[in-house]
Amino acid sequence: MRTIRLELRSPGATGYQLELLLRQYGIPVSNRAAQGNDCAFDVPVNQEQWARYILRRAGVLPVAVDVDGHAEYARGSLPPAWGVGVKRRSLGTLWVDFLAGLVGAPRRAAWRAPKRTGK
Repeated sequence: MRTIRLELRSPGATGYQLELLLRQYGIPVSNRAAQGNDCAFDVPVNQEQWARYILRRAGVLPVAVDVDGHAEYARGSLPPAWGVGVKRRSLGTLWVDFLAGLVGAPRRAAWRAPKRTGK
């Protein structure tokens, strides 16, 4: 597993929304953590680059500079979800979904990219 650390700049944005977004593309998430506007979670090694691409296209900024040598992807529309979702569900994922339902979080990814400022 590889850890991805992100900064949430959109008002009302949550790590749970990002998790739902990644699940739409078949990327399972585990070991969630959050502090202030930063969140982190683990994704499988073989899906790390795909997860980073999806998150960048959604306008989510990494906390640390990536060492993968890739330039920032242009923020914009996301590619169509494959409709596969995450087939395996861990006890942790079920627990997070249960708690999200208790507090009224949406059951679908409703991520909106932050508006561009300047330029």
